[in-house]
Amino acid sequence: MRLHGITVWDGVNDLGPTTLAWDGDQIDEVTPAPRDQYKGLAVIPGLVDTHVHLGGPAILTDDSDYTFGTWQLVTSREEQTMHVAAHAVRAMREGVTTLRDMAGDHRQIAVRNAFDAELIVGPRLFVFGMVTMTAGHGDMSTPPGATQRPPTADGPDECRALVRRYARDGVDGIKIAASGGVFSRGDATKGRNHT
Repeated sequence: MRLHGITVWDGVNDLGPTTLAWDGDQIDEVTPAPRDQYKGLAVIPGLVDTHVHLGGPAILTDDSDYTFGTWQLVTSREEQTMHVAAHAVRAMREGVTTLRDMAGDHRQIAVRNAFDAELIVGPRLFVFGMVTMTAGHGDMSTPPGATQRPPTADGPDECRALVRRYARDGVDGIKIAASGGVFSRGDATKGRNHT
């Protein structure tokens, strides 16, 4: 494939009007072109979003009952996995070619593996498991009576065990929630230490 006369920014420099040639996902040629034939358009490197949460509904709705927390309680894990994939593919279509989910589990791992195996065309996905305490960030977003809850760990031994389970499951890294988050209820985002 070949594209003549489009502006290219390589992440450092504006290369101006350029001819690009590629085969599959590999660029073979980047050479100057005489004029810009695509005014207002440019080719840039893929964007990276290092903090996403793909585990919510991918359907936009005004229904106040269809919120991030309650949706997970009434939607099967299999259907949730499809929403994770939909979020990731939407990001890729908007130019974000690498994502890092900071509260991932089996759903995100399954989607990442499908992308890696090229079963589905999607972005590069890194999945981080979150370690939080009982009544800490993430745990407080789930209603108290819910039986399906995100994992928590209280104390060093439980934290080690949870990290080992995440490693066994195949996460790419660990997020430690030592304080509340932006949407936390009942735990502060700063100025308070959790033990």
